[in-house]
Amino acid sequence: MIKSYLPFNDFFTSSFCLAFFYAYGVVVPLAYLFDLSEQAITALFATVSLLVISVLYYVVFVAQVNIANALKLSIFILPITCLTTFPEVLGMVLDAPIFLSNESRYFNSWYALAVATISYIWALIDTNVQINKGKVDIRKPIELWTINVYLADHSFEDRDKQKSLTALVITWVLIGVMMIYVFVLPTITTEPDDLKLLLAKVGAMIPTAALVGILFMFMGQTTSVMRLERELGNPLTFRNHHLRMKWRHDYVKYHLPAPIRKLNLRLFNQHVEAYERLQNKVKSSRT
Repeated sequence: MIKSYLPFNDFFTSSFCLAFFYAYGVVVPLAYLFDLSEQAITALFATVSLLVISVLYYVVFVAQVNIANALKLSIFILPITCLTTFPEVLGMVLDAPIFLSNESRYFNSWYALAVATISYIWALIDTNVQINKGKVDIRKPIELWTINVYLADHSFEDRDKQKSLTALVITWVLIGVMMIYVFVLPTITTEPDDLKLLLAKVGAMIPTAALVGILFMFMGQTTSVMRLERELGNPLTFRNHHLRMKWRHDYVKYHLPAPIRKLNLRLFNQHVEAYERLQNKVKSSRT
């Protein structure tokens, strides 16, 4: 989740996609809870979308790459999980009463809470174990789920390939099966409506585990790394800073539309000058 460039390598595509899902996850529950008018929903949707795009712009083109900012960003995107965590809200909006029975209401939110707790604690323990192993020989990197940490020079870099989460995923599945067996199966019969409810609950649990589990696992990992930073006495630096600066420079110079570049010449010049200073610094250090 810490990358030197956007997943789609396109700021506009990425930001608008995330803004839509973020706004949908925020506006739909609020519209349901407060019975908002269509005008209020439209205004709120536009406001939230612009907020998300502004935050992404800051993260991608302005903010430094560090662990603290990564944790803040993961907390910021938590509302995306709202509709998967509370499917009865979406069911009410779509007029689908299958999630509204007393036996199943808020079952998925309890499952999300269990997944979040397990993932966060698992990440804390696993990261601390890996850090303690890495302290034995600081010449080797500490290989965490999304990043490698180098104690020799107090730096980190993002991994090209993330570590396997097989054990954690199996735990999510076992917790889900146990909760269905204990809380759902005793309340249903062989009637078609009850079988549909069972399938709907299982279907809602899958995206909940993926979104909530991975997000809280990442938050647990970054919490442990921030604790390591406090022990070291200074924050970890991003090893691929020059690649990020090059991506910023190239994207701003070649991919942003000309009208936006003209409206934002100050930012454009800042990126170009920062990258050129970095290049000169690298050349002087080699000589």
